[in-house]
Amino acid sequence: MVWGCGTLPSVRWPSHVDVDLRGPAAKHETTSYDFGRPVDFRRARLRVTVKVPPQFVQRPFSAIQIWAKDAQGRWQNTSWSDGLISPENPHYASNGTLQLSYSPTAFDVSRQGWTQTGFDPKEGLREIGLKIGTPGAAPASYRLQGVVEIEEMTVEPREAVSAEPAIVTPIMRRDVEAEPGRVRPIPLAQLKTGAGRYFRYGDFHRWAEVQPIASQVFQTQQQHGFHAFRLMGGFDTRSVSGGVRVGQRELDALDAYLGLAEANDQRYHILTLIDGAIQNDALRDAILDPKAAATLIDAFRPLLRRFGRATIHGEPLVWDLVNEIGNVGGVTERQRQRFIEAFADAIVQEAPGATVTVGVFEYTDLVYWLYLLKRYHDQPIHWIMTFHAYVPVQQLPAVWDLNIPDGVEVGITEADMRHGVDTQLQAAAEKGYRWLLFWQDREYPYDPAAHEAAMRRLTGGAP
Repeated sequence: MVWGCGTLPSVRWPSHVDVDLRGPAAKHETTSYDFGRPVDFRRARLRVTVKVPPQFVQRPFSAIQIWAKDAQGRWQNTSWSDGLISPENPHYASNGTLQLSYSPTAFDVSRQGWTQTGFDPKEGLREIGLKIGTPGAAPASYRLQGVVEIEEMTVEPREAVSAEPAIVTPIMRRDVEAEPGRVRPIPLAQLKTGAGRYFRYGDFHRWAEVQPIASQVFQTQQQHGFHAFRLMGGFDTRSVSGGVRVGQRELDALDAYLGLAEANDQRYHILTLIDGAIQNDALRDAILDPKAAATLIDAFRPLLRRFGRATIHGEPLVWDLVNEIGNVGGVTERQRQRFIEAFADAIVQEAPGATVTVGVFEYTDLVYWLYLLKRYHDQPIHWIMTFHAYVPVQQLPAVWDLNIPDGVEVGITEADMRHGVDTQLQAAAEKGYRWLLFWQDREYPYDPAAHEAAMRRLTGGAP
């Protein structure tokens, strides 16, 4: 039985939360309220205002999330980005207050931040709580110590979510036994390994500034024997920065960029068109509204016509349509899927035969994207499956255990070098992954010399 139908549930948390977290990926999640029995929360929204001490605002940014457990103890979190303790977060105010809200959604409608498979709000919620977490990129010296004040907490009515469910494909194979003669691991020398990064964000809008940086980075990659690279953030599509800007200047910049990549033998190349990992109102609007989607996609059509089937030393340029689309809040999974379908349809029209991917945050997100392989199997578009791994690669399943047809490339396009270069390179090859790119920004270090040394140790020679 689910209690609370027709009435609003009540949630009680303490007014202060004492926090002392140290190091990366540390969690404080003991602030919770147990209803004691399943409570109907489908027509309710919890709104919470918290105030954090000023020392909590530090890079890399931590976050506060609301979490819930359903009647079977399965979890759901709100988005990490919505609860980011950062001046860059529109939910965070200069006085130190952070606005949070939560309404439960089913796994096949919206994951929100993270939703365990099978999470079902129809069964009711048994527990709801607050989580404070440090980022995985935090150094060992990182510390959050202080008192978080819960200034206001209300439960208000809202319309029940009635949305088209997403197309969901099980991630793991049922026939886990290998087919006769099926090749499982790949030789380490066949692993497409290198780096991923942006240079100044919106790189093609500021090419004169970026060109010398890109040239140096590519020269360094070539010097250390690496030929694989992913550029994320080349185009800035956020409405706050002027909306979609893909004009002649950007086309010329991309032409020059690809020339640099070819001159420095960066032959295995992935280029991200839209970034969903940061606040991006234009992308969110496009996912919600087919007309806005057409406007955003149409802005890329000249680029697709000119470069969609580009190659570098004979290897196809891979288009990552949206980086971490799952981080776009306030949309359903099926709306995300329809946007990607519209984008893929445009590529079929403008650049038949192009190679594309959707770079998701972790391999479990592939549950929403494996259907694309079947949907487009007879159309002139080539899909590869890619995801990010900020856990050690050793913890991932092998490619042959994933529910992916033989012959489809699977790649890890963001990995954390600090989990061990040797072990992650070896694990990627042994598990059948075709790509392993280490991510680099001010929070995630990348050392090409250490990368090369690891390859030489593992192969006994050149990387």
